This record gives sequence, structure tokens and C-alpha cells, in this order.
Amino acid sequence: MAAPAALPQAASSCYLASPCPSQSFELPKAIHLESECFTVDNELMTPTSELRRTQLLRKYEPQVGAFVLLLKTVSFPPACIGREAALSR
Repeated sequence: MAAPAALPQAASSCYLASPCPSQSFELPKAIHLESECFTVDNELMTPTSELRRTQLLRKYEPQVGAFVLLLKTVSFPPACIGREAALSR
């Protein structure tokens, strides 16, 4: 599986309408979209609709590892850089 790409600049511009986050962890750095739902049939949920964390970690371990590698190798600017310039236009 390919490493996830960083969030494009266009996607981060949608945050201009909201207040600037005070913490860098409040903005996503990368995402993984999954078409398969978490269900009891695929053993990712219990019959009481709780997540089966062990199975989820096992299933998504490659993606989590790729995200960790991405975050260690890519330098992200602070969340609010350019916000003031964009708002002053």
C-alpha cells in the first residue's frame, strides 16, 4: 500500500471560516478513506456496536505505520500560517 499523501493546500483552506485551532493536533495531517463499513459480519464490531480495537489495529496497522512515517518525515507548517493573509484579501 502506498504511503498516504499530506492534506493538500486546497483542503486546508476550508478551515479559514472556522477559528484558528490553538493546538496543531486539531487539524488532520493525513487521512485514510475506507469503503468497507465496520460491522459484526467482518468482525470489526461487537454485537453491542462496540469497536473491536484489536481487530481494527491488526487490519489498519499498515496504514497507521505509513501515517507515522509520513509525520516523521514531512515538515508541516503551524496551523494558522497564511490565515491572516487570506482573511485580509
